[in-house]
Amino acid sequence: MEKMALAELEVRIVVGREIAAGIRTIWPVMKIIIIKGCGERVLAIEASPIAMLIIEDRARPYAVSITGRSMAIEEILELAPALEFVLAKRENTRPKTGKD
Repeated sequence: MEKMALAELEVRIVVGREIAAGIRTIWPVMKIIIIKGCGERVLAIEASPIAMLIIEDRARPYAVSITGRSMAIEEILELAPALEFVLAKRENTRPKTGKD
């Protein structure tokens, strides 16, 4: 009789590629669910957007959940720590005007 194995569930939070939209740059954050079977064979994948980091030329960055609820920058950084690099890079390339 062949042994049956339970499916393994793996959940990842990933940052998508930046999307340029006029004066805004949008960084999508997605939840990826992977269901693996025996021998690491992928049985199913589900990708769901959960939030966006939005950076504008002359405004402070802000985050929005996919439900439309505003979100603190700290919340999105907790979900996707890779976005810290995006914000740090923005601060290093931004012209110093004395305003913000």
